[in-house]
This record gives sequence, structure tokens and C-alpha cells, in this order.
Amino acid sequence: MKKSFVQNRNRSHIGLRATMFLLLTMLTVPSVQPVLSESSRTLSAEAKTSTAEVFLARKDWSKAEQLLRKALSDSPDYPKALQLLGYALCSQNKPSEAVPYLKNAVEDSACPNRDETLAVLGQILIDQNRANESIQYLQESISLNPDKIETYNALFNAYQKTGNLTEALKTGKQIIQRFPKDPRCAELKKWISKINPEQEALSIASASSSDLDNYFTEITAADAARWDADIMPIRVYIEPALKLSQWKPEYDSILKKAFESWSAASKNLVSFTFVNNAADAQIKCRWTSKTDDLSGSLEQGVTRSKFQENKLLKVDITILMCLPNQPKIPVSKEIISKTCLHEIGHALGISGHSPNPRDIMYFKEEDDGKVLGLSQRDRKTVQLLYTQPLNVRNQNTALAEKARASAYTFEEGVRFINRNDYDGAVNCFKYLLTKDPSSSSARINLGIAYAGLAMQCDEEKRFSEAELYYKQALEIRHEIPDRHTLDAAVKNYAAMLRELGRESDAKKVENEL
Repeated sequence: MKKSFVQNRNRSHIGLRATMFLLLTMLTVPSVQPVLSESSRTLSAEAKTSTAEVFLARKDWSKAEQLLRKALSDSPDYPKALQLLGYALCSQNKPSEAVPYLKNAVEDSACPNRDETLAVLGQILIDQNRANESIQYLQESISLNPDKIETYNALFNAYQKTGNLTEALKTGKQIIQRFPKDPRCAELKKWISKINPEQEALSIASASSSDLDNYFTEITAADAARWDADIMPIRVYIEPALKLSQWKPEYDSILKKAFESWSAASKNLVSFTFVNNAADAQIKCRWTSKTDDLSGSLEQGVTRSKFQENKLLKVDITILMCLPNQPKIPVSKEIISKTCLHEIGHALGISGHSPNPRDIMYFKEEDDGKVLGLSQRDRKTVQLLYTQPLNVRNQNTALAEKARASAYTFEEGVRFINRNDYDGAVNCFKYLLTKDPSSSSARINLGIAYAGLAMQCDEEKRFSEAELYYKQALEIRHEIPDRHTLDAAVKNYAAMLRELGRESDAKKVENEL
């Protein structure tokens, strides 16, 4: 059964479609259009691509896609075919499929209009909640063509979405300096004047916290979770990787040693046992050489956690064995070791990052030989995580929360929803409701955001999380005057339950309609 989320499904692609329109108008249509017949099967990759351009100009996306796929079967690395196939897929609302083709296209300096393609790729990644990944492409686009305000705006939005207010401020000031007559600068100036004092406070807080003997406040500034003491030892499963060419048997030993290091660092407050059956595990680990398995192109590993209230329930760790964006180049053992330590830190509940580059939980891992294991701050932090109440707040944390919340407005929450950034929307509208609990508009949009999160988890087969978010959306549905606003959430929840074979539960949910 095909699911839909009526409120926001179509709006997130408006900006992308506008960008696609501008790019497609740049295509050169041959003055004599070719006759498209059986003979086109024998055309070269270049000729097939030129023919596909005709179909793109006619907005016949599917025929263009067919020809471009044929062109790439003949010449897999042909940058123009990769680029145009990405555009054709975007025009059919298939941005996820378009991303790998556009990535491959921009890797070749011969890619036509490369700066524009980099900008389109960056915007798509932002729309897909992959803002961290978008930044490098937008920066490169600006380096090739610094005269496009749209690219600067996209970079500004990416920094905002990732919470990097320092770089967002810097980019905002660049926009005002380079494009002073653009009408958008007026709103930008207001944002800068509002956010700058809070950002200065946050910078002071971050600087001082990096000098402490721990970074406990950073990791408990948002919702925090940890493993319950009663379930120790935590059961760990390492997926066999014998068929992966870059895998080495010693990698499993490095991974196990990393678990042992964290156990020792915690003074055995956390402990682990390794199991042979994935179904028995609470932490599952897997190796990969596919960068698409990770959420960001600069990441060496990713950890996905499931928790309820303050208790961790399940964790999946994926570790990349090659350089990001260069799958043929394996990383060093030192990077493997540091990545294992870093991701296990997240698996234990260290949800944020340290501001100190000497800590293993610093946001970036580098093969510089300067950090080879857990720091004293890492050790102290995990000990505090497993001994202190998780609702502890101090002055530094309050400053950080104030800085993050200062940018939250109703309009920004709506923008989060329109960009399908439902996590951001939930945080925004929850904050607004603390300021005005009677705001029915904020409550309705919070319900829409929960429903959006549920749908995303549902599509990714993360059914336990999806059910939790669906239930939160339905709770809000009971509290608002017009319940029909969230009817789509009810229908999607019921459809998911049927997929899971829970027919009676599905009927109970449908009775809500």
C-alpha cells in the first residue's frame, strides 16, 4: 500500500524544481532535432546524450532517462550523461537516486557547468537532511563561481541546519558584503543582529568547556540516554565481513579492543560480551566499503541509536574501511581504531561531540598520529555519564541552549517542515510551546513534525521508532480542534501495522478516523 503524507510531501521540492528549471534552460538543443527511431540504439554515448537533451528540453523526463542510462552502459564515466541523468531523476522527484550520479559527474573536471551542478547537488543534500554533506559541494561551487547569491544562501542554510552558527554568521556577512542591493539582505541583517550576542556567549561557553576535565555538559545539553546498569554486560554482535575485499581479520580484533578500552575507561560501569547471533545483540557492528551506507560524505563511521526516555535499547554501528568519496583507497589501522573508539562512544550515549581536538569524541577524525586512544577527558566524561543524573544542567549548558533556541521562530519551524527536517521542526515547536503553551498553531505543527519523523522511520524500516512517533502525533491529534489535519498520520500508521502483520492493531488505529 503506497503511503502519503499530504501536508508536506510536495512542497520540499519547490526550490529544487526552480533550480532544475534554470539548469535545463541552459541545455543546448540541436538546431536539427534527430529522428528518434530504432537506429538510436547504435548511437555512441555522446550521441545518445545529445538525443536525451532534446527530450529534457521537451520535459519528457522518462525517455531522457532511458537514453542516458543506455549512454552510461556504453561509457559509465561520461560526465555529461551522469549530470543529465541526475537532472532527469530530480525532475521526476527522485532526488535520492540522482545524488550518486551527480556526485560522480562533479568529480570530473570536464563536467559541463560544474559550478551549477555542485550547487544543485548541495541543495538536494540539504533537502534530504544531509546538510553536513552538502557543505563541501557548495563551498567548491562558490570557489568556481563566487557571483551566485543562491549558492551562498544554500551554504548559509546548511550551516544553520548543522548548528554551526559561527560559519552561518560568516556566510551571512559575506552575502551582505557581496550582494548589498539584494532585497534578502534586509532579513539577513535582522537575523545577524539577533543571533550575534547569543553566538558570542556560546563561543565563550565552548572555549571554557574545552579546558575542563570533561565535556559532560555538551553531551547532556540535548536529550541524553545511556544503557541501564541492570542489563550489563551489553551484548555485541560483529557482522562477518569475509566477502568484503578491504576487510582484514585484525579489524575485528581492533574493534573488540576498542570496546574493552571504553569498559576500562568507565571503571567497568559498562561492560560487553560478544555474541554470535545478531538477534541476541543490543549493539550490532558492521564493516562497509560503500560511502552511501553513511549519512555524510566526510564521515568514517555512523552510529544509529534507539532509546526510550533515558534508556538505550538498540544501537547499530557502521564503520567505513576506505576513504570517504574514494572507495578504492583503504584507510590506515590508526583511522580504523580511532573510528571504532569514536563510534562506540556514541553507542554508549555520548550523543554529541567534544570541542577539544585531543579527545577521541572530537567531531573530526584525522590520521595525524596525535590522538591514538581515549583521553583523560573521554574517560571522565563516560564516568560522569554513568554516574550523574542525566537532567543536570550548568551555566555553560544554559548558554548553549539559549543560543540554539534564539533562532527558533514559528516561521523557522515551518521552514524546517518544508525542508523535511522534522527533527529540527520538533525541537523548534517544542521550544515555542514552552513559551506559549496555548499556541494551537505550534501544537498542530508539532504533530505534523512527529508524523513526518514517523514516516521517515517507516520508510527506512525503523518500525519501533516510527511507531513511537506515530503515537506522539496521534496524542497531539486528540488535543487539537481540527483532527483531520493529522488524518494522514493515522492512515500511514495503520498501513505500517498491516505491513507488520498486526491487522487488529491497524483496525484500532483506523477507528480514530
